[in-house]
Amino acid sequence: MKESTRVMLLRVVLGVWMLYTVFFTVTLLFFAQAMFESLVPGERFTSAAELLSLLAGTMTFTWAVAGWFAFRAPTQRLGLLKALAAAMGILGVVGLYADTVLAKLPFEQGPLWDILVLVLFAATVALYPRGQRES
Repeated sequence: MKESTRVMLLRVVLGVWMLYTVFFTVTLLFFAQAMFESLVPGERFTSAAELLSLLAGTMTFTWAVAGWFAFRAPTQRLGLLKALAAAMGILGVVGLYADTVLAKLPFEQGPLWDILVLVLFAATVALYPRGQRES
């Protein structure tokens, strides 16, 4: 595969990652109670749940910003690209476990999104520019 094609595809993957993380950031920061009630109906939305949602939203936004920096120059920010790939892999596996085993969510409500993250992880690893040094 030509290097220009690889970089273009990597930017597409990072663009999808940014859209995904921004979507979840907005949901966690501004619609925390609605998201909580849809995931665990019947449970009370407490200040602790709101705090955890705000923290998760902030961390998710941080990964969106990291995705933006990597998107702008993926071949020059290889360390950041590795960190993003690691985050995608960890978030995908832990999310899939939490959504299927612990929460037992319907496929479209949780596991579908976790599988998307794992696909982005696999694509990032496959498209990673090997043999290059960070400039």
